[in-house]
Amino acid sequence: MLLPDIQKKIILRGFDLLKNDGVMLYATCTYNPAENESVVNFLLKERDADILPIHLGIAFEPGLSEWNNETYDKRLTGTARFYPHHVDSVGFFMARIGRR
Repeated sequence: MLLPDIQKKIILRGFDLLKNDGVMLYATCTYNPAENESVVNFLLKERDADILPIHLGIAFEPGLSEWNNETYDKRLTGTARFYPHHVDSVGFFMARIGRR
């Protein structure tokens, strides 16, 4: 089983455990879309989830809405990508997710 497949199971389980009006943060220490936008896109298709705004004190890039000939839900542009050359750190991704 590949890591993105495991992450898809984890994100579904985490979302299913949310109370009504609950919020979860999906975060990875990579900027690989297969482990980030693809996983969150899977959740958006499978559950009544929404991307919530992220407010941080540092700059970040918006999430991708397409990659490698695959189109993702446009709401993924509301996620945050952190590239090593911009934040002097490892690559990082986060999505703030709530129930719709």
